[in-house]
Amino acid sequence: MTVPDPVVSAIKSLPISSVADLIAPETYHRMQWADGSVVVTSWPTTVDRAVTDAETRVSLDICPTLTIEESVWFNKPSERSSLFAGMFRIGQSRYLSPIRPDRTRVKAWIDDIPDGSGQQYIPDDKTLGEINSSEDPRPAYFNLFIDARWRRYYKGARIMVVSPDLSQVYITKMVSVIPLDGSVLSIVSLEDPPPFSPNHSICYPLIEAQPFLSPSVSLMHRGAGIYRFTSVESSGAHKISPIRRPGLTTGLTTHLGYPILEIPTDQASAWQTEPSLSFERSGSFVQSGIAEVPSLEGTRPALVHRFGVTTVAREPLWHIKEMFDYGSGNAYPFWFVDQHDELELVSFGEDQITFKAKGHVLDWSFRPSIAVIGRQAATEIIEVESVNRVGNTDVVTLGSSFTNTSDIRRVATARLSRFGESSLTEQWETFDVCSVDLVIREVLSERSVNITNLDVSIIDVFWSGFDPYVCGA
Repeated sequence: MTVPDPVVSAIKSLPISSVADLIAPETYHRMQWADGSVVVTSWPTTVDRAVTDAETRVSLDICPTLTIEESVWFNKPSERSSLFAGMFRIGQSRYLSPIRPDRTRVKAWIDDIPDGSGQQYIPDDKTLGEINSSEDPRPAYFNLFIDARWRRYYKGARIMVVSPDLSQVYITKMVSVIPLDGSVLSIVSLEDPPPFSPNHSICYPLIEAQPFLSPSVSLMHRGAGIYRFTSVESSGAHKISPIRRPGLTTGLTTHLGYPILEIPTDQASAWQTEPSLSFERSGSFVQSGIAEVPSLEGTRPALVHRFGVTTVAREPLWHIKEMFDYGSGNAYPFWFVDQHDELELVSFGEDQITFKAKGHVLDWSFRPSIAVIGRQAATEIIEVESVNRVGNTDVVTLGSSFTNTSDIRRVATARLSRFGESSLTEQWETFDVCSVDLVIREVLSERSVNITNLDVSIIDVFWSGFDPYVCGA
């Protein structure tokens, strides 16, 4: 009789992970920044075009799907073994993946225990002076004070806290994220305290990713190499919230109900790729004998901009990402200032502007609106009522007066537009430097869609967010 090996028997009795399981990182692995980090935001949308070139655009979800492409470096046997086993696990179960570019550090922490026995760590820093204020809205939880600006830290999402020496990892949920008034910091309340002191710890927001079927590794030698894999956020109520609710314009500069997309062209950014323009007219040619008969749709060609932007600060990039989520990808329109069709200003009044004439006066039918961009003031967009050519100038009568009369940097054509694609790809070179390629397509006509016989309070429930702490309340 063969006596079974107890080790083999123990291994056979272990449960095999299933798709329903969720795997959390057990150790921290260093990222290979030579390849950068790629974060793709994708919105499921449909765009149907009528024979008049009018569009019907529908957003199919209330949250986007994030996809993260990254490379992880190892040069120790322990790191190699951990990553090797991890690649097996993520091929058979859902797993938690960090959004690496949204990294931040713990500046201070307070363990608010009702009996007063909690501990705290508040360094002597002027930016942290307000933490001791009795008016701080921190709940009675373990609270981290971090710089969450322009990063995806949201209530109900998961957070990974990594010790400064990278030896310990702790994952929990964020109960609340409350910005501190007059400070760059936010109070992040954790569901459970970490098992180690989080002084100067590193924090990452996490996404719940679906199983990945084909991770790969490049070996430099037996002890060093690079693992490459892609994390695709799985569907469900656990998805990270969008930066801005689709179609919501609150807090944005608007004109006729549509927000204005501000492309950062100052010192905080640079053109990544050479801009290009295309004039796209919908239509077709029908064969008639030996000739072709054109069948055109719409009133004129739509202008399409293609260009890339590199930002060296997080704030200007955040505005682009916020506008992309507002638009639910390519569903909702916005105003876009033409980057090429600049107008040479001669003089201006309250409701009239005079420009140097260029082209035919009928060309103004392609410029239904103009934008006045200030050096410090907000961009204003005004409708063109009429144009009168006087000599070598065009006197433009405006539909309304503009307020910025002394801080004008440039005047250009403004076009109602939308994003040309339903996904936005962020190529991160460091934690602050990022490049995005944009496609902006002009919308020739836009009509509002009103849904009747539907209680607004019912819709608001979908945007209030799921809070496990008030279930049944």
